[in-house]
Amino acid sequence: MPLSADESRLRGMYAQLVEVSVSASVTEAAVPTLPRLCSVEVAAELLGIGRTATYDEIRLGRLRTVRRGRRRLVPVEWIDEYVELLKHEADTAA
Repeated sequence: MPLSADESRLRGMYAQLVEVSVSASVTEAAVPTLPRLCSVEVAAELLGIGRTATYDEIRLGRLRTVRRGRRRLVPVEWIDEYVELLKHEADTAA
């Protein structure tokens, strides 16, 4: 399924952020600002998992979301929180 214009723009901004964070010589002012809320589809893309798997994680309460009208959005800090949960689970399983 093709990405919407907002999702394409977000992917481009995320790629820039990753590129900038790799370079230690770049000042903090040059880091692009990501939107604070992502659609579930964009969150899935950032996490590298499918849309259905993302909705499953939301349903299980492992990935938290907020509602804005009828839209379900994922704050970027909750994406980071979910990644930390996965890392913790991997550490305890090992």
